[in-house]
Amino acid sequence: MLENKKDSGSESSDLSRRHFLRGALAAVAVLGFDAKLGSWATAADLAAGQALDLAPGFPQFDGELLTDEASLSAAADDYGHFIHRRPVAVLKPGSVEDVVRLVRFARENGIQVAARGQGHSTFGQCQAEAGVVVEMASFSQIHEINAGDALVGAGLRWSDLLRQTIPLGVAPPVLTDYIDLSIGGTLSVGGVGAQAFRTGPQVDNVLELGVVTGRGEYVICSPSQHRPLFDAVRAGLGQFGIVVQARLRLVPAPPMTRFYELRYTDFAAFMADLTILVDDLGRIDTVQGFAATVETGDYLYTIEATKGFAPGGEPDDAVLLAGLQFLPGAETARDMPYFDYLNR
Repeated sequence: MLENKKDSGSESSDLSRRHFLRGALAAVAVLGFDAKLGSWATAADLAAGQALDLAPGFPQFDGELLTDEASLSAAADDYGHFIHRRPVAVLKPGSVEDVVRLVRFARENGIQVAARGQGHSTFGQCQAEAGVVVEMASFSQIHEINAGDALVGAGLRWSDLLRQTIPLGVAPPVLTDYIDLSIGGTLSVGGVGAQAFRTGPQVDNVLELGVVTGRGEYVICSPSQHRPLFDAVRAGLGQFGIVVQARLRLVPAPPMTRFYELRYTDFAAFMADLTILVDDLGRIDTVQGFAATVETGDYLYTIEATKGFAPGGEPDDAVLLAGLQFLPGAETARDMPYFDYLNR
């Protein structure tokens, strides 16, 4: 960028017009983006007598822009602990407009921005080297729960949504094994679960998304409006926009479920039974297969499957397990509330 040749008097006057962000620590509050150095400028830089060349239009946020050590260190890590890209600020937005303001300013000044849900990525996808990480937990509201859908903030955890919907007899049609992830986070990668063989992944069961695009525009997209954006954002790894809101499909949820674990030592039998259960769509509600080594070095295979029911209408084990080749006497079946199964 071109160097700004302001004299010290005009520079001082310009700085006086900059907004200190509400809630940021005075010693490290971000004043703006130094266009000359290509980095953030803080109050500490100003106190140290550093000459600043601030890019115009630094936004004022409804939420907080944090630059303290604890916030930056946390944002430089994720579940994988392999990659550590340190941002210079963490935004806890107070509104969707905060994300719009940040993205527009970042686009104009070449600043990296990344959205962070529960930080469950493994290779730094939610990190932003010398940029800004947006804490999506700020968007954890449940706006509506209807008979067939729910409108929620993208930072809401699936577990928190389920605690509200299951007592109403409804739930999303597919859940990942770990439900303490953010809704926006799993929608950005696909969201595969044990029900997906019937329903498709979570991205196939979202009805509408509220997205802040890379241009800093807030857009509501769905199969009927802005379809290219809707298709790009779902499982788009966060590269086509920041999802801040989602309308999710809901289906009837059983109060109870019977959870089966079937053991195998023969791989061919294990795969054959998985195929039977997947192809027979009415037989079971969920199915997954696992392989693990035992002390001898051989493999033990396990199929997990469930069938939902209401008390008094328990499943018929003989019918559900008919024709399967699991090890006799090694199978287990236990009944539990549906939420307990999802949160196992």
